[in-house]
Order: sequence, then C-alpha cells, then structure tokens
Amino acid sequence: DGNIEYLKRTDRQVKVRGFRIELGEIEAELEKHEAVDDAVVIARSRAGGGNRIFAYVTSHQEVLPALLRSYLKTTLPEYMLPAGIMVLEQFPVLPSGKLDLQALPEPEKIKGETGFAPPQNKVEKELVRIWQEILRRKDIGIHDNFFELGGDSILAIQVVARARDAGSEITPAQMVRFQTVASLAPAAKRWVERVAPQVPHDGPVPLTPIQRWFFEQELPEPHHYNQALMLEVKSPLKVKVLEKAFQALWANHHALRMRFQRTEQGWRQASSEAIGHQMMRSVFLSSLRENHAKEIEMAATEAQQSLDLEAGDLMRAVYFDGGSGSPHHLLIVIHHLAVDGVSWRILLANLQRSYEQLKRGEEAVLPQEMLSFGEWSDLLLQHAQTETTLQELSYWTTQALKTIKPLPRDFDGENTAATAEVFSIALGIKDTEKLLQRTAHAYHTQINDILLTTLGQTLAGWAGTDTVRIDLEGHGREEVVPGANLSNTVGWFTTIFPVVLELKPRSALGELLRSVKEQLRKVPRKGIGHGLLRYLSSKPMKQFPQAEISFNYLGQWGRICAASSLFMLSDDPVGLMRSSEGRRSHLIEIDAYIKDGRLQTQWTYSKNVHDRRSIVQLAGSFIRQLTSLIDHCASGTESEHAPSDFPLAELTERQLERLQKAYSRIADIYPLSPIQQGMLFHSLFEPRNGTYLTQLVCELTGNLNKETFCVAWQHVVNSRSSLRACFEAEIVSDEPVQVIVDSVDLNFYYGDWSHATGAEREHKLNEFLGHDREQGIDLKTPPLMRFALFKTEPSCHTFIWSSHHLLMDGWSLPIILKDVLAAYEQIRRGHPMQIR
Repeated sequence: DGNIEYLKRTDRQVKVRGFRIELGEIEAELEKHEAVDDAVVIARSRAGGGNRIFAYVTSHQEVLPALLRSYLKTTLPEYMLPAGIMVLEQFPVLPSGKLDLQALPEPEKIKGETGFAPPQNKVEKELVRIWQEILRRKDIGIHDNFFELGGDSILAIQVVARARDAGSEITPAQMVRFQTVASLAPAAKRWVERVAPQVPHDGPVPLTPIQRWFFEQELPEPHHYNQALMLEVKSPLKVKVLEKAFQALWANHHALRMRFQRTEQGWRQASSEAIGHQMMRSVFLSSLRENHAKEIEMAATEAQQSLDLEAGDLMRAVYFDGGSGSPHHLLIVIHHLAVDGVSWRILLANLQRSYEQLKRGEEAVLPQEMLSFGEWSDLLLQHAQTETTLQELSYWTTQALKTIKPLPRDFDGENTAATAEVFSIALGIKDTEKLLQRTAHAYHTQINDILLTTLGQTLAGWAGTDTVRIDLEGHGREEVVPGANLSNTVGWFTTIFPVVLELKPRSALGELLRSVKEQLRKVPRKGIGHGLLRYLSSKPMKQFPQAEISFNYLGQWGRICAASSLFMLSDDPVGLMRSSEGRRSHLIEIDAYIKDGRLQTQWTYSKNVHDRRSIVQLAGSFIRQLTSLIDHCASGTESEHAPSDFPLAELTERQLERLQKAYSRIADIYPLSPIQQGMLFHSLFEPRNGTYLTQLVCELTGNLNKETFCVAWQHVVNSRSSLRACFEAEIVSDEPVQVIVDSVDLNFYYGDWSHATGAEREHKLNEFLGHDREQGIDLKTPPLMRFALFKTEPSCHTFIWSSHHLLMDGWSLPIILKDVLAAYEQIRRGHPMQIR
C-alpha cells in the first residue's frame, strides 16, 4: 500500500502561502499532458517556514519543464503551480517496488523555469543578501514579495539603510511600490555620498509635532521620559574603545546633540557643537552572581534619572562587567525626544561599526545622515503651510465631530503614572507565523490592518458600541517631499493621529477586515498631516477630542540586533524609563511587537481606573479574536481585493465587485493614458475597422522548435504587466480602466505552407492577414494579441504577431522581440529564464 497509485489516492493536502492545495490535483493535470507517463508531486518545507511544491514526471519523449509549467498555467491557478519540475527517466523505488520518496532529487537540482529565481546581477545579489539578513530567511528569490515574507514598513527602512551602505540608493516609497527584488533592482540608483550637511550644525531647531505633543503634557519631570535597551554582550568589549564609539555616535547624529530650554513662550530647541558629555561609565558586578540583578537594577535606575534636557545630556550608557565566567551587559538610555524605535536599529548598527573601526586603530567613519534631524524639522515647518497639508483640514475636522461612547471604567480614580501597571499576553508561534506570512495575501492587507480590525472589534464588544476612536502611532518617516530619505537619521519621528473605526454589527470576518482596511487607507498620508495642522500650521486645527486608547505596532523588535551583531537583547531590568510623577495621556496604551517568533502585546493601564481582571479579560478577548481572523485569512483560497488596492482607478465597491466577477485573478487596475483613451473611443465606435490592429510579419530561419518558441512568448508576455491588459468601458463607464490579470494563455495557430509555391504563399499570407484584420480583437478578453506560425521551408517559418495598438507602441516591438529570442535561447540551453 505504499506504491505510487496509493499515494495518488490518498488525501494529501498542504498549505502554501495560505492556500490549501490538493497535491493529487496537480498530478492529475500533469498526467493529462501527452508527453507525461507518470507524475509525483511533493511538498517540502522552506527554511524560513511554509511549504514549496515540486513535481517529478517520467516521459517517453524529450519534454521541457518550462513547457509543462506553461501547460499547467492553462488549467491551474498561480498558487498551485510547482516551484520546480524535473523530468526523470524513471522514479526511484525501494527493493519492495514501492516509490522511494527520499531518493527523489533535491529541489536545488531542479533546472528550468521555477518559482524560485536566483539573483542575476550585482544589485539583485546585494538586495537578496540584505533581505535574507533582515527577514532571517535563506530561500529568498527575486520574485518573492517582501511583505508576504513577513516584512513591514519599519524593516523596509532598514533595507533602505543597508542598501545605501552597499552602494544602492532606494527609498521607503519604492519599497512599497516595488515589493520584489526583480522590480526593485532596476529602480535602485548608485549611491553618492553627501559631502556636507545643508544646514549649520548648531543653532535653533524648530520643535517637531511629536516634540510639541510631549511638552504639551506638562510633565513634572520632563527630563525623565526615556527609551532604553539592555544588551547582552556576546564577548567582553574594550571599555575605552566603547566610550570613543559612543562619542562618534553623538557627533554623527544631530538629534543627540539637542538642548532644550523652557522660556516664557514655551520650550525651545537648539543644537550645539560642544564637546560631548561623559556618556558612559563602567560598573563591576560583585563576585556573588545572586546580587547581579539587584546591582544592575540600581545602576539602571540611576542612569534613567540622570539626563538633563537643558544641558543637552540626552544619552547615557552603562557597561556591566560580570567578571570571568559571567555575561557582560550594556545599558543604553536615551531621552525619547532624541530617539524612537527605528532609531535604535540605526544606532546599534553604527555603534558596532564605530567600535570595530576604533578597535582596529582606524578613525570612526559612520554613514552620514542624508537628511539631518534639523533639516527635517525645518522641512516639516515649511510643509505645514502648503496647500497639500491645508487640504487635509476637512478630513480631520470631520473625524473630530464623530460621537464616541466612552470606554467602561471600574473605578473613578486619577489616571496617574504612579498607578500604571502592565499586563502582557502573546500570540502562539504558529499563529504568529501565519500572521506574518499568510494573512497579507488573502485580502491584500498589512499587519496593522489585521491588528486594528481585531482591536476595534474587541473594544466595540467591550464598550457596546459600533464606533471606536484610537490614537494610532506610526513611525513618521514619510516622504513628505521627494527625496526626503530618513533611513539613517536618528530622532523622534513618531506620528500620533486619531483613527475612528466604524464597525458594522454582525459583519462576517472578511467583510469586517475589508471595511477597516478601507477606512485606514482613507487616512491622508499615513496621518502625518494631523500633527502638522495641529502644531505647525499658520491655520492651526482645533484640538482633537482625546482618544482613550493608543496603539503602536513596533514591528520585528526581536530583530533589532543583526545576527552578526556584537550584542543581543537581554531581559535584565532597565530601570524605570519614565517618572512616576504626572498624569498619563491615555487610559490604555497597547504596544505590539514581534519577539522570539511571537506577537507580544503589552497593555498598560492605571489600577486607579481599571481592575486587572478587566484588562486580562480584554487582552484575552483580543488574542482569541485575532486568532480567528488569522485562521480565516490563512484558510482562504481566493485573493479578495478592495477599492484601495487600486487607488489610481478610484473605483466604488460595486464597480470592483463587478470587475472581479468579470475578470479572474486581477493583478492591477489603473486608468488609461490620454492617447489610449482616444484609441479606445475609436475602437469601440468602429470595432471592425482594424485601424489599431498591428500585424508584424517576419521570416524565421533555422531549426525552430515551435513548442519552445511558444513557451518563450508565454513567459515574456506574462513577465510584462502591460501585455496582460484588457480594457473595460462598460462597468466603469464614466472613466474606462485597464485591467491587468495575473497571467494569460496565448493563442498560437500553426500551419504548413511548405508544399505551396512562392506565389501561393503570398496569396495565402495576404488572405490570412485580411481575415485576421476583419476578425478584430476583443478588448475585454486578454491577451489582446494572437500568433500564427506557418512552416514554409524545412528550416524557415513565417511568423505573424497580431496585437492591439492599445498595448504598446512601435518602440516597444523590438524590445519584446529581443526578450523572446533571449528567453528561447535560455530554454533551449535549459537555463532559468530571466527577462528584464
């Protein structure tokens, strides 16, 4: 009962990228091909998690894997296509005659067209290396999607910074637009080091919106509002060298050199070029290991309370020497006015770089900030006065007028910092993996969409309402003007802006997620304009009603240290990061981040306002509902879109619903160019005119393999989105759109004119072209092209390529033909196809 036939009868289901796949269905489709005798399809685990599918076939004739893959595309959806196909003379068997699965060739040995495409040039190799380091995955190809592999906007900023170090300049916006290495690499530019900052190093610097928000809190002890990291040192460091490395950090990053002064007009900020403070000290721990935790906590508490805003003393480091046989630790404390979550990643990378340079006896040379903190502050002040920002006033005003039901309270006490407590709860490892790698594809969402949908659902159920207001924190490093690259700039860039989520009662999970996603997409420019209008605009917005809940997703916090770093995160205490004096800004603060493979959530509340049991129950409900939503997304077999997925098209829900029914597997939708609009109008007005039908006729000489030629064309057309377009003017009648589908199946017509005379061939050709022109092209059925190949001599063919002019211009034709010939040669040689 272990033979091949038994394997095919067995129910073998696997999940690949969130889709449930029946392996037997793929085997059955392969065996329908006339060249295939038998087929076996298996799933192998990926190094970074998840599965990949591979197929093995036996054949009585020579057949190309790429041809079989092209054949499968005509019957199977994209997610069911094997990552690789190998043709074998026979299957390996055990002495008993049963199939030996373990003896099948390893996937790495499979040649031909595969789903995994390795990098081909220097830029692609560097980008793949960077993605592997940041995402902690080995099997990343140039067509893998960064965000579907678990990436997020914060990790994208790290990619930008490391790409610059490697000599390539990309922007965070490009990371969002070009989500694969194959599409991102051509957009990368050669990085040119900036010689000098554009503004003086010292002098007044405008307060940013988040800094103004901080001083607006009027905290009794504003100097004690820090962020801190406790790091375990992998091997003991040279203390004197480490001190100099911190001085290099201080000199390199503008925000670390700020001073703050309280004046009659409010707080002011200025930078100074003065010599850096003594930022680091060493603590030698006692020989009794049981005392280490207490000694570390005492020194950490002292460091947390020692910063001085007016003196510009914003950073403190403590090196804990545990002696022989005990780990050494490094505590870094920085006032929040000068640092945020993204900045820590920059600082740790630069600290290691400067330490290693100084240890070798070299000068510490760090990557210069492309845009200093002072330049960014000036830029925000200017941008707050622009028409772009002022136009957002109506949106934020409308949100402010919405009535929100207060959250339940257990007590009527004061919400003070001294009464703050924290409850932590985590999602399981398997569910976190699904959240990072499988949920995004189902509804084309980001992790924040999933988390905020769940949070809104949880809060609505708790408060008994359909509308909730949440203060959402973002990283704030938005490209407000072209070229504003903050990937290596340290400072506090956080944006805090309110989102009002309207939740339809008794909505299905998919409908609820799409609704929240659409509401979040309507927030202008990820909320950065709210702070500009409230704090910097010449026409300031009135104060927004205070949200009672704040939410912040910090991303992959456990990966803040690179795998090759001198440090790793430690759980040892860092001391109290904030003063216990003063009031808290929110009733409940929720921080979420990924650490040790799990989504961790921290719920900070006041015991004067909420009973711990209420928070435990609330957080537990959040995790349960999040798990349900993740399972719903991961179990889906279809990819569902929302209008915000196609922002250029400006579709309504109804229009998109009708388009999805009319066209399967939509990849993109966008408007027509002006010249396309004119062509479409004339084509619809006179559908049989043929004016815009392009017919390319050429002679192909040599020993042509027509099947390989067909596969080459199939690959080139599917690799270029513009060639997979069709045009819709009925469903979206007010503004026609072009719909790009995931893949198309080409129509090839074969004929034999080899027995005809030259004059007969000429007649046949003219007759065929005339009939072809009369036939026209259906603009709603992709691809808007067809092909004919007629054999005229033993080593000569007449090739006819008919296409609609809406797809391409004359300049494009030779480019596509060149790609086809290159793909044909690659297939003929058995190489993976790489088309640009």
